[in-house]
Amino acid sequence: MPISATQQALLDAVRTERDAMYFYLRAARTARDGRARRVFNNLAEDERRHIEWFLETCSGNDLPDLQTCLDRGRNEANGWLEELENTYAADSTDLAALELAMRKEEELEQHLRRQAAKQTDLQIKRVYLANADATHQHYETIRAELQRLSGEQNRT
Repeated sequence: MPISATQQALLDAVRTERDAMYFYLRAARTARDGRARRVFNNLAEDERRHIEWFLETCSGNDLPDLQTCLDRGRNEANGWLEELENTYAADSTDLAALELAMRKEEELEQHLRRQAAKQTDLQIKRVYLANADATHQHYETIRAELQRLSGEQNRT
């Protein structure tokens, strides 16, 4: 049975949040700085809450439950995770991971706002804009942590 445009937008949002959650969990496991590790873990938890929000808000759209979404594991084609793996493979710092995360959040926000602008269905538009707003908050959180960590490293 084909899925509706609303269902597709919601599934895309859930997949994006899930993949970002795995990105942040991976970054947290690898982070050397304790505060950066907490930021990454908090961002991962935010992503999990966003998945729950999408599933609860749009429960009448035949979406899978939270556990099913999480059990599907990470998307191997997710460019975020591949870039993160390359960042740490090059023995980079937490700063590099934060810079990557900030860039990815910025790109994602722009993409989501473009998608929202194309929509005529207000429910779909709302899904994309809610995701974009949350993405912007993550960008700001990462930017603040990047500034803190940069400042500490400049003092040493």
